[in-house]
Amino acid sequence: MAVVAKFKVNSVESFEHGYVNVKMSPVCPLADDTKVTSAEDGSFWQATPNGKLEMTVNNPLAAEQLQPGDSYYLTFERADG
Repeated sequence: MAVVAKFKVNSVESFEHGYVNVKMSPVCPLADDTKVTSAEDGSFWQATPNGKLEMTVNNPLAAEQLQPGDSYYLTFERADG
């Protein structure tokens, strides 16, 4: 069984040699503290109201896909080995 979370890119910082540091947090249904941005974001917020993900990406094609403000589904599946 997989676990799915929805995270938003907070920041992307570029370093020498093409490395990119990406920081993400769970989507928040209250983008401007007054209204729900989407029912889906509200559902994900109920399941994962707090957290953070920080990763360094060394694949330029992957790194250019990760832009601040964009949201992504993160799928966690058990790995064998």
